Amino acid sequence: MKLVSRAVAEMLIVKREHVGLIFIDDEDADGKDIVDDLEKDMYAIEEEELTLVQIDDPEFAEELGLHLPSLVHFTNEIPNVYKGSMEDKDQVMKWLV
Repeated sequence: MKLVSRAVAEMLIVKREHVGLIFIDDEDADGKDIVDDLEKDMYAIEEEELTLVQIDDPEFAEELGLHLPSLVHFTNEIPNVYKGSMEDKDQVMKWLV
């Protein structure tokens, strides 16, 4: 899963119908573990035509009212924040797809 800049994330949100942003602190092992777990199921995510990327931008996360790690699914530029535990990969996957 690609780590992208804010500029790339914002471009994806505008150009793609479905974009998932995983906001992480790249220095935090928990965030990396979450990304590693989700990467194992990327085939299911890709089947849903969802672009899923990670972003390490605490300022952007704060502007959206997020704590790290967090997941936001944008549909036609409208954000929907995942409210469950990021450590529960099965629930995250159900929510994403």
